[in-house]
Amino acid sequence: MAHWPELLKSFSALTGTVLGPEEVDPGLKQLVAFVVSNAVGCRYCQAHSSHNAMRLGITEEKIHSAFEV
Repeated sequence: MAHWPELLKSFSALTGTVLGPEEVDPGLKQLVAFVVSNAVGCRYCQAHSSHNAMRLGITEEKIHSAFEV
C-alpha cells in the first residue's frame, strides 16, 4: 500500500473506524480480526491482529484459545 498513498490513507481511515474504541472492547475486536484473518489465510493480518491484541492486554493464552469451541 505504500506504493499507492491514496489507498493507504483510505484503508487506514477504514481500519481506524472499525477497530477504534466504541461500544465493543478493542481487544475483542482484535481477537475477531485474528480469527477472521486465519479463516481467510492472511498471515500478514494474523501477525498484526495478534500483536495488537497483545498490545491491548490480551494474553497469548487467550489468543491461542480463540479457536476453541
